[in-house]
Amino acid sequence: MLILFGTRRTEKQLTAGNEYRCPRCGNVRHWPVVQYTSWFSLFFVPLIPYRKKYYEMCPICRAGREVSAGQAQRLEKK
Repeated sequence: MLILFGTRRTEKQLTAGNEYRCPRCGNVRHWPVVQYTSWFSLFFVPLIPYRKKYYEMCPICRAGREVSAGQAQRLEKK
């Protein structure tokens, strides 16, 4: 019997975020807050989430910085 298991990561944009100048590409844009969820998967079906990380990311070059879950919630409520 063959059992296929592994991990997978999903991305979800939470809010438009604040406006910043990107230190990498120099563009001034609203940086969205993005939630990345890592899942344990069985037969390519995501079953159990085991990690969530939040980032503010430049929409042009995708450079960004990690933010805490509390900071992500505060930015989402704005």
